[in-house]
This record gives sequence, structure tokens and C-alpha cells, in this order.
Amino acid sequence: MSKDFKKGAETAAPVFSFSFPLGTEYVDLPSQGKFYPEEHPLFGVEQVEIKYMCGKDEEILTNKSYIKNGLVVDKLLANLIVDKHIVNALDEMLSADKAALFIAARITGISSEYDTEITCPQCGVRQTYSFDLEKRTLYHGLEEDVENVKRIENNVFRVTLPVSKVEVDVRLTISKDSNKMLKLVHSNKEIVNNDIFGDSVISITIPDGTRFTDNKSKLIFFENVPAKELLFLKRKIKEINPDFSLEQEFSCTKCPYTGMLEPPFTANFIYPK
Repeated sequence: MSKDFKKGAETAAPVFSFSFPLGTEYVDLPSQGKFYPEEHPLFGVEQVEIKYMCGKDEEILTNKSYIKNGLVVDKLLANLIVDKHIVNALDEMLSADKAALFIAARITGISSEYDTEITCPQCGVRQTYSFDLEKRTLYHGLEEDVENVKRIENNVFRVTLPVSKVEVDVRLTISKDSNKMLKLVHSNKEIVNNDIFGDSVISITIPDGTRFTDNKSKLIFFENVPAKELLFLKRKIKEINPDFSLEQEFSCTKCPYTGMLEPPFTANFIYPK
């Protein structure tokens, strides 16, 4: 032992400084950037660069406060998206684009295999089925006017109901709409059509030209619109929104049924066993 060593002296523990080589990936957006206003950082952007998940990102997935408040996806993407201008506009990101980024993050951070329970539509038997998340199909939204639907702004469409001729101006679904709906689901509150579509509906114009934009009028509309016309509106809202599909062929192990099914999203999607 060195004579210079003093009893009780402590040496500092070495600090781990090795950096792991984490990569990035460019994710295709369902919208292709075509439905954003010019001032939005995703205007005209077809791909977004995200980092691969690491240990601190995985901790976000288990944060009880984030889970309780429905913030897991937003907090995760805020960490992973390379361009922070996009992060600052996350609330205004189209829901389909946000979901596509989250799916990509799940693939790079966990796996492209998603094992979940499926109920056979024919025999009703529940069984485990493995979906490949790489096999996703993008739908780029409605880019041209069609019968009863006219694009009037970058992200606003006018849907004319076929019988009543009421004109409903609808904004594409954005992240903050989805977050609000998630909170409603967790609250166990009874969810009505106005909860689902009220924020997306900008205005309702009746045939005499009177235009309504207030929440009370929207609620009255959804409570009184004929079911057939409401179904038409719902279909058109789905048609105008960009989206993606994870639908894959499912073959039942207990009966002859074979068909295309979308995977159910359960806790196992984020927290695989």
C-alpha cells in the first residue's frame, strides 16, 4: 500500500460513458403531408425521422402518470422525433400520421411481431394470433372531390347529406381529438356521437343558408339527424381521413374460417409478455 494513501480517503467510482450506436428510421406518413396548412412543419412532408427506442424511452411506457392521463404516445414520440419543430406541433398532427409513427416506434423498439388474442368471427373461439406490423397498408385520404364531398381547405371537407341537403364542414381528425376521446373512454362516461365527431365538425349549414358553429347546435344535429344520413356522414368522414390498415389474413385453428381481420389493440401491444 502506498505511503501516500490516507485512511478513509475515497476514490470516485468510474462513470459509465459508453454510447450505444442507436439508429434512426424514416417513417412514411399516410397523409404524405398533403392536408396540413402551410405554417405546419409537416406541410408537404412525406416522411418523418425517428430515433430507435432506448432504455429511457421504455420507462415512458410504464410511467403510471402518463398512462393515467393518456400521454404515453405523445411523450414517447416527443422523445423519438428528430425534428423538434414537429414535436412542438404534435397536438395538430393528423391522428393517422401519429399512429403510423407510434407503430414504427413499436417495431424498432420492441418487435414487428404482435401476438394477441383473436376471437374467430365464425365459431367464437379465442386463440392467439401473431400479426406482422411490417405488413401495413397506407391510405392517403381523399385527394379529389367526389359526389357529395368537396375539399374547401387543406384539411377541411364539405359533406352534403344526400336527402336533407344539409352541408357539414368537417376537419380531419388530429392528435388532440384522439387524446380527448381516449380520456373519455378511460372516464367510463357514456360516449355519444357528438363526443366522437363534435370537434371535427366545424359548421352545419341548412338548405336556407343558415350556418351553425356552436356546440349546442352540433349536439342537436347529432341527436336529430336521420340514422341513414348519419351513417352516410360517418362513412364520408372515414373516407376523407388518411389512415393505415394492419388487416391480415386470419385462419381459425378450430373451424374452416379464413378471412381478413384487423388486430385488436390491447395492453399487450405496448407491453408484450
